[in-house]
Amino acid sequence: DVQNELRQNIVDRYVSTELLDQKTEELGYVVSEGDVVKAIQEFEPFKVNGAYNADAAKAFLRANGMSDAEFEAQQRQDLRLRQLAGGISVSSFAT
Repeated sequence: DVQNELRQNIVDRYVSTELLDQKTEELGYVVSEGDVVKAIQEFEPFKVNGAYNADAAKAFLRANGMSDAEFEAQQRQDLRLRQLAGGISVSSFAT
């Protein structure tokens, strides 16, 4: 059944993300506040005429049912996962 498969894919993705997030914490990957701010300001849906716009950011978050804190946490997690992926690709290249 397609609906059950979709549910399972969502659960699998959530579990994978959580496990990777735990691994980044174990390995000591750290994202600075400045990196998070930069990622948020560079997020395309938050831009108007190529520049960060607080009203556009609020509208996007409201439309997607997210708080500022939730979005910031998501960006922090994404940045840590990118660090992990970058570390894996660099170590694969070096071997």
